[in-house]
Amino acid sequence: MIGDAMAVRDKAATFRQLIEPLDMTAFVAGVWERRSMVFHGSPERFQGLDLDFAAFTRAIHHLPPNSIRANSVESDGTGRYPYIDAADCRHRFEQGQTICVTELQTCAPRLLDLARDTHQALGLAGTVCVNAYLSPAGRGFGLHFDTQSVFILQLEGEKHWRYGDGPAVAFPPEGMDACPDAGRQRFRERYPAIALAEPGASAWHQCLLRPGDVLYLPPGTWHQGTAGDYSLALTLTCCTHDFSALLTPLLRETLLRSEPWRRNLPCRAAAQDGRTREAFIADRIVELRQWAEDLSPPDLARLWEELAPAEARARP
Repeated sequence: MIGDAMAVRDKAATFRQLIEPLDMTAFVAGVWERRSMVFHGSPERFQGLDLDFAAFTRAIHHLPPNSIRANSVESDGTGRYPYIDAADCRHRFEQGQTICVTELQTCAPRLLDLARDTHQALGLAGTVCVNAYLSPAGRGFGLHFDTQSVFILQLEGEKHWRYGDGPAVAFPPEGMDACPDAGRQRFRERYPAIALAEPGASAWHQCLLRPGDVLYLPPGTWHQGTAGDYSLALTLTCCTHDFSALLTPLLRETLLRSEPWRRNLPCRAAAQDGRTREAFIADRIVELRQWAEDLSPPDLARLWEELAPAEARARP
């Protein structure tokens, strides 16, 4: 029994296997968050994950509520993503909808191992979750981009992908569907300082993912997948933090010791001892500048380390 367990463990997929033939140094220096890349492999690459179609259909019955969605794309390109129960998956799949499962690693030990190994190998200040997508023939998601780096692992079937060479928008604050056009207009209105490249302006690639293949997509990269006869794939979703994640907790911890920072914004009717709202704001700005001047890079670096779980910080 011990020998069998060790043999299974030895076959477990690791992050470094996903990016072969690159090593970690080459991947991080030339690919990570910069450009898309396909890593071809054989079906045996994912044998240690212990997840095929049968195992997938069993696992989804052990997920918490609101873990499964059914995706369909309307004629205008708009995506629909209602929550469904595990018992409804077969019917939705037969209707031509893609079954989307979030955080499958919570009920699949080998996927949890892979998520932890990915987190540790990259040293991410954040989390890695494993999502699964089961698409019927000719179906998939509409053209869109995500806020985080994604590794797509093709387990069964095939999926045709077209994708941008790199980000259409650098580190987008939110993901977005390309259709309808109004969505892109809303993005520009909400974030006027962020440059968003139209899908037609991207340098496009196409590939066919077969079992054992991996596609890496940086944040903000347009992509769209369409299944062959059917497709079962996983995504390693790397949810990281921006710099504000270091500042916000520290800001609240230090400045909220002061009553003016804790209090509600004064109402207009309040005399505030004759002081205007502008004067109140000016005082807070002075305090904020002093707080920023007192920030210590080593202290922020320690907070950065604390964003990663202990097991991820213990590099092999």
